[in-house]
Amino acid sequence: MKLAIVEKLMPVITKKQAYQLMKVFEEVIGNDANASIFRANINPLRLGLQLYKLIDDIANAFGYS
Repeated sequence: MKLAIVEKLMPVITKKQAYQLMKVFEEVIGNDANASIFRANINPLRLGLQLYKLIDDIANAFGYS
């Protein structure tokens, strides 16, 4: 749900906010598997695909590699 909200806000976020969001994603993805956001999720595949799409959209919109 939170990823969907962020995706809806994409057109109005600034480059600085996008940078901060990408840093959060980097931290979350770098966490230990036991503390993963996928662990307690009902549909981890959907969450993973949503996260990947959002990261890709931010990378394309703001020029991150």
